[in-house]
Amino acid sequence: MKEITPQKAANQISTILAIYFGEKRFPISVKEWAVQYSKDICPNSYNCQNCKNKNCIIGICGISLSENTDGCLKKTKDGWVIIYNEAIKYPGRINFTIAHEFGHYILHRKKYPHGLNCDKNDINRDNNVKSVEREANIFASYLLMPFDDFRETSKKYPFSIELFRTLVDRYNTSLTATVIRWIDMTDKMAMAVFSDNGFIEWKKQSTALLKKKIFQHKRENLEELPSASLSAQIDSSLLEGHEKNQKNIWCKNSFSEEIVFNAPHLESKITIVLFKYFEDSLEEEKEEDCFDKLSKFI
Repeated sequence: MKEITPQKAANQISTILAIYFGEKRFPISVKEWAVQYSKDICPNSYNCQNCKNKNCIIGICGISLSENTDGCLKKTKDGWVIIYNEAIKYPGRINFTIAHEFGHYILHRKKYPHGLNCDKNDINRDNNVKSVEREANIFASYLLMPFDDFRETSKKYPFSIELFRTLVDRYNTSLTATVIRWIDMTDKMAMAVFSDNGFIEWKKQSTALLKKKIFQHKRENLEELPSASLSAQIDSSLLEGHEKNQKNIWCKNSFSEEIVFNAPHLESKITIVLFKYFEDSLEEEKEEDCFDKLSKFI
């Protein structure tokens, strides 16, 4: 039997939530209903106390984990437990982490009968682990930020700081997960850039921008932020900024807008660049995967 995709699995649950709760389902809090949902889909739900499979979720909790681990899914003698790192400060990141681990439960519990520990070192070393982590991230993104609602909410606002703050508040997701979702869904020529101490770690381009074949994705050397960009110049004491009129900042013959969010505690920035117009194009390369980098952002 063909395995269900993360997108389809998330959409099925999202449809159920929409039927029962409508507009009131946002922000979606997996912590509030995942335990009951696991019982509802269990074949032995009518006789839960005598069930020998112990295949339901019995709890969701925050405990002390290593700094390399945001969360994990554990199988105990009584059932499954979703755990998140209690050191995570931001509610949106906690919510996304729980949704991510719930994704492991829905998608991967048969393949990993003892559970999964989402350790960044394991993800970087093992391509199989990286693959299932990416699937769990996709599941969480589609579950918490359903396509139709996300698209309609985005249409209500121009490209602005207010747009992204509104989306973060509506879906109770991390800023980074929200920005990536917006980049994936927008029909505009846009790019998200994550930088650390003035150097670009990765870029995520929208489909419309990819078609222009302007930017290369793979880098062998460290790449600095453009010196004239808002990202490079913004005062570190400011949490955010918006520059509306840029010319030839991110590439030649380009006209753009740039929004920057600072994360002072991480010495990092997430930048969203909206390109209004440009002429020349370069040969395109395959885009690098950025889903396994989500945990590095606020």
